[in-house]
Amino acid sequence: MTSLAKIRLSVEVLAAIAAILFLLASLISPDWIERISGFAPDNDDGGAEWGASAFAVAVFLASTWLARREWRGLARRRTVTP
Repeated sequence: MTSLAKIRLSVEVLAAIAAILFLLASLISPDWIERISGFAPDNDDGGAEWGASAFAVAVFLASTWLARREWRGLARRRTVTP
């Protein structure tokens, strides 16, 4: 496994984990932005949090797809003998 491939795979996996934790935070506490910052970008209706959750789902799906593609490419390179 090349060093660059390891870094890319690690970043993709960490992005997927961060995105799913972000989504869970939004599901558990729908007003977490207001609690953390004291700022209410959506006037306390939860729209900003749900928008952030939708973005987190998109990041999660993209990151897992990229990580899977990277992992399969690495596995394919390992099985091919020169």
